[in-house]
This record gives sequence, structure tokens and C-alpha cells, in this order.
Amino acid sequence: MVGLADILGIGTLEGKRIVDVPCTDGRDRPYTIVIQNAAQRLIVVPAYADSAAGRWRHERAMTQPKALEFKHSTPDGGKYWTRDEGVEHAFVIPDEVIQIIPEVTYSYPRLEIHGVTITASTSGGTSRDGKGWSDFIGAAFGTLVVRELEWLEALASVALPLPEGACQP
Repeated sequence: MVGLADILGIGTLEGKRIVDVPCTDGRDRPYTIVIQNAAQRLIVVPAYADSAAGRWRHERAMTQPKALEFKHSTPDGGKYWTRDEGVEHAFVIPDEVIQIIPEVTYSYPRLEIHGVTITASTSGGTSRDGKGWSDFIGAAFGTLVVRELEWLEALASVALPLPEGACQP
């Protein structure tokens, strides 16, 4: 199966943008958001299958079933995983409609798209040997899991038509 990112062929690290964010969390260390150069971005929004967002469909979103897995920590430092049934909605969004919100969020940069604040998940950032933190927003990235329609409607309103070959299940 060919992925939507493969069809688009988007993104390069040449000419990347760097957003320096003033540190406001009292740690007094640099925080930056590195943004991969891309004319458009593939944004994947997971949703619980039994929620309004899981049942939502749109002609500008490629929607596929997806098992959602979550890691949890116990008070004694242990870890365990849980799983829920879900879907993923993928959108192709022009870069010019995405605004980075410059705030310290460590691994969860916030973006404004069509007037709605959306939280990206970078799956962890990079510590610079205790001298700061960098998060990376690539040409393709995911968001937090949603139940409501606000993010989906905002993304669909500015999404590009799906390319040929990106079919719905």
C-alpha cells in the first residue's frame, strides 16, 4: 500500500525554519521548534472509534481504522500499555495556513489552523545536553487523540483535495 506521504513526496530539511521560544517555565534554558521545509503538510489526527470524531468522514480526509495504543506509568516507575479501537484522519494542509504558537510545550507544539489551536505530538523532542530542548515538526506529523469535531472541521476547511491514489477504505 502506498502512503499519502509517498504520493505527496513532501518535505526537505534544506532551508528549515527555527522558532526560538522565550522560556517561561522557570528553567531558563533555550527552547526551539525546528520546522521542516515543506509546501504542504500531512497531518494525521487519531480519534476514538466510538466518538463523534471517530464516526466523522469528509471528502478531503483519508480515514482508516487504527488501533490506538497508549503507554502508562505506574507510581513505582513501571509501565504498561492499553489499546482502544480508533481511526486516523489524514489531511494535506498548505503550509501557509499553519501558524506556530510560540510557547514552551515540550514535545507538544501548538499550532493555529483556521482559527483553531491544534496540539501536535512530536513523539518526544531532543535535549541538547541539558542546554535546551528542541521539538521537530516534519512534513508529516500527528496530533493528540480527539473525540470532538472542532479540529477535524478546521483541518477539512483548509485541506487540499486528496491526490489520486489516496482512496478511502
